Amino acid sequence: MAKHQICITVDEETLLKAKERLRDGVFRNKSHFFEFAAKRLLEESQDLKMGSEMNTKIKDFGGKK
Repeated sequence: MAKHQICITVDEETLLKAKERLRDGVFRNKSHFFEFAAKRLLEESQDLKMGSEMNTKIKDFGGKK
């Protein structure tokens, strides 16, 4: 998969916390950190969407949710 360079702006506190994770050796670099964070957010938002859709389907079938 091709990589694309982007530019983002983050507040100082977020950057400092990201740098802490880099020092801990959890992430290779800032790009790795922010790509991981973006993927996690996208997965969680998809899970929330799926959960909402499931609740709607349960209601449609007379469920209590």
